[in-house]
Amino acid sequence: MNSNLKIFVSGVSGIVGYGIVKSLKESGYNLHITGGSIYENHIGSVICDDFVKVPKTSSPDYIHWFKEFFSNNTFDLLIPGIEDDMKAWNKLRNDFKNLRFLLNNESLINLCSDKWIFFQKLESLDINCRIESIIDQHYEYLLEKFGKQFIAKPRDGYGSKGFSLINCQEEFEKANSNLGDKILYQKYIPEHEGEYTCSVFFDSHGKQRSKIAFLRKLSKDGYTDYAETVDFSIFQEPIDLLSKHFQPLGPTNFQFRLLRGRPYLLEINPRISSSTSIKSAFGHNESKMSIDHFLLNQDIDDCNILNGKSYRYVEDLNIYEQ
Repeated sequence: MNSNLKIFVSGVSGIVGYGIVKSLKESGYNLHITGGSIYENHIGSVICDDFVKVPKTSSPDYIHWFKEFFSNNTFDLLIPGIEDDMKAWNKLRNDFKNLRFLLNNESLINLCSDKWIFFQKLESLDINCRIESIIDQHYEYLLEKFGKQFIAKPRDGYGSKGFSLINCQEEFEKANSNLGDKILYQKYIPEHEGEYTCSVFFDSHGKQRSKIAFLRKLSKDGYTDYAETVDFSIFQEPIDLLSKHFQPLGPTNFQFRLLRGRPYLLEINPRISSSTSIKSAFGHNESKMSIDHFLLNQDIDDCNILNGKSYRYVEDLNIYEQ
C-alpha cells in the first residue's frame, strides 16, 4: 500500500497547507498529492501534483462540491490544511465513513472550537495550567479580576486573529465592539518568559509517540516566525494530565506560556499547525507519521529529534516559460 498513495490536502495556498505538502514530499513515500484552495495562483498550485479550486468552506455550495468531488475522486487520506476544513470535516465524518480523514478526537475538536467552553471544562476538571477566563463585558469587573492589563480574543479564533492586549477602557470598548458576543477575556500572562508550542503525535491507543517543543516568536499574522527547540520535559506533566482527560488522536499541538517557570495553557490545536514544516525539519514529521500509523498500521517509534533554531523568510520560486 505504500506506493502511489493518493493524498488530498486542503488550504494549500496557506502556510499550514503548503507546509503539509512539503512534509509529505519529504516522507520518502511515492505519493500523488492533490491540493485544494479557494485561490488559484499561488505556491500550493505549483508544488502539488494536481490542484482543484474549491468553494469557501462556509459557502452554501461547499457541501454539494464536497459530495460530488469525493464521489468522483478516490483518495487514501484527506488532510485539512485550514481550521475551517477541520471543523467542517469533523461534522461530515459520520456521513462520509467511506472517506479517511486525518482528524483528531471528534469531541476534542468540538470542545476546542469554542475557547470559553474549553476553559470552562478545564475549570470543572480543576486543571491547574488553565488561564482564568471570563465572558462578562463589564470593564470595572474585569479590572478587579485581572488588573490593569488583560487579554481580549475571539472565542472561535485561531492564529492570534482578533487578539488584543487591553490597557485602558478605550481599548476595551474597541475590542468589545469588534467581537461582540464572540469575545473572551483572559488574565494576561506576560511573554517575557516565552511562548511555546509543543507537538505530540498520539497513536490510536492514546499513547504519546514522537514529541517536540519549541520556544517561538509569532509573525504579525499569528504564525510561527522563529523557533528554537527546548526541553519537552517542562511541559510533560500538564500534557499528560490534559491527554488523560481529552484523549487526543494523531497530530496535536499544545500552546503554553510560562510564568515564574510554571506552564499556562493558551490553547490546544487538535490538528497539524503552521509550524509543521519546521517540526518536520527537526525530525517530527506529522504527515509521514500519519501515513505510517493510520494508513500502513505501523507503530510509531520515538523520532530522532534534532536541536537547533529555525528562521522563516520570504523566498521566490521562479518558473520560466518558453
